[in-house]
Amino acid sequence: MDEVRIWNTVRTEQQLRDNMCRSLTGSETGLAAHYTFDNAADIALQDLSSNTNDGTLINMGPAADWGASSAYNTWLDTDSTAWSTATNWSRGSVPSSSDNVGIADYSGGSDPVISGSTTVNILAVGSSSSLTLGADLGVSSGLVLAGGDVTTGSNTLTVGTSDSNQGRVAWSGGSVVGKLARWFSSTAVEDVIFPVGTAATDLPATISYPTAPPEGGTITVSFTASAPGTNGLPAIDSTDSNYTVDRISEEGFWTVTGGVGFFNTDYDLDLAATGFDSVSDYTELHLLYRNNSGIDWHFWGSHAAGTGSNGFPVAHRTGITYAFGDFAVGSNSSDNPLLIELVSLTAAQCDTGECIRVAWETASELATAGFHVWRGQRAEGRMTNIVRLTDQLIPSEGGASWGAGYEFFDDHAETGQRYFYALEDIDDFGLNTFHGPVFAAIGRERILLLAPAEGAFVPPAPAPIFQWDGAGLTRFRIAFSTTPDLDGDLLVLPFEDTEAGDWIFNQSYIPTPRELRALTRLGQGGRVVYWSVYGQAEPGAGVFAPPGRFTITQWGGE
Repeated sequence: MDEVRIWNTVRTEQQLRDNMCRSLTGSETGLAAHYTFDNAADIALQDLSSNTNDGTLINMGPAADWGASSAYNTWLDTDSTAWSTATNWSRGSVPSSSDNVGIADYSGGSDPVISGSTTVNILAVGSSSSLTLGADLGVSSGLVLAGGDVTTGSNTLTVGTSDSNQGRVAWSGGSVVGKLARWFSSTAVEDVIFPVGTAATDLPATISYPTAPPEGGTITVSFTASAPGTNGLPAIDSTDSNYTVDRISEEGFWTVTGGVGFFNTDYDLDLAATGFDSVSDYTELHLLYRNNSGIDWHFWGSHAAGTGSNGFPVAHRTGITYAFGDFAVGSNSSDNPLLIELVSLTAAQCDTGECIRVAWETASELATAGFHVWRGQRAEGRMTNIVRLTDQLIPSEGGASWGAGYEFFDDHAETGQRYFYALEDIDDFGLNTFHGPVFAAIGRERILLLAPAEGAFVPPAPAPIFQWDGAGLTRFRIAFSTTPDLDGDLLVLPFEDTEAGDWIFNQSYIPTPRELRALTRLGQGGRVVYWSVYGQAEPGAGVFAPPGRFTITQWGGE
């Protein structure tokens, strides 16, 4: 037990949350007794409130039963992001190499940024919280990821200190967005997890050494969220009855690097391809290998059937002999399409105001035959009136290493109706994949978004100004989301009621500090943020602006 507080008033949930990681002064209203247990000996327990309710410890050895505290030095609810500022921490001191450190999410406040090389004993990152590295971070004993992220940039987060102190990782969600290094000893080991991924998706890797390596060392794993290229395809996997891999997932690839003194030994690798597009048979996913980006994709080690599910597939490779480099997920097009790399899909009212233009752009199209456009409406949370608008397939104009731009005009959309559009791509084998939906309407999209400009990179400080042309409407709200249909991770401003109600009564808005923190969290890790404005001239039906998009250049910054 490290601390006891006794109150003579009922504490609200917010009061408990705001004070659980703070040191008290002892003069707080309603504090009846405050025992910190900051003793080295004796059985007398001092009350550090103003009430002097001192106590006596029973069945307590006055010397032998006291121990050093392992309580976490926890990041506080602060507007500062500076790790090196002592007042930002619950102990009132910057974490040292022996400290256990906790990063918790608050309703307000900023997340910490490390600016210099740092070492801590244990690091725990809670749900929806985050830590950004401006320099390398060492975690001597243990990393706990409980739904939060650590963004490393060009730096490395290292768990453990040597082959005799490998450290531990406890993971229930969240990712290291960047490079994670772990120590291995010269013993056989199973399922050493590397919880890497993106700010949006957890894509952990697991490494096993069935046979003890003669020497220990470090291995570093990272995930790169960009297309891995198709050089070397099709590739033949001789360890799986000459299975032909002619498709590679465009979601990204993992890099596995052997570090300090690691010895030549076979290892097994498992990669979680969570949320990868066009997986229809997870058992047939294969891991491709190259030792650098200038080498063709090929196979190393032996194939093992994929496990999990189509939404949460895990691909496996065994007996990989000292082959450190890049790994990607591939398959045969007849089993898993892993089709086009789509750059954008949009829908908006035509310039004439009499139709809706659906446009899309691809970066690559591997064995793609063409496209169909679908339309539907949403009622009571369900899609209704779903129809295919294209009578014939729109032919593919891209290739394996290049893309193309396309457009389709819906001349039968009715004024005042809100429509959802989806894109279907079909490959040369007749397999299909749907993208979207995106939404648009005729006659209701009179609001014009002015600032920030479409696709702009927006710094978090000073607070950005959102501006629009309201076309005679009198009150507005702003909606932000991680998806263009404004269905994912929705944030609506104003955050709270104002004296005039929770509406904006002019055609510009600057987020409050609390709202800005919520917005920067939505755009964490460089995610694109979509935004729209909803306006009314009077209570009742309103008007939506076509969604715009921007990227916050650095979230939780100085």
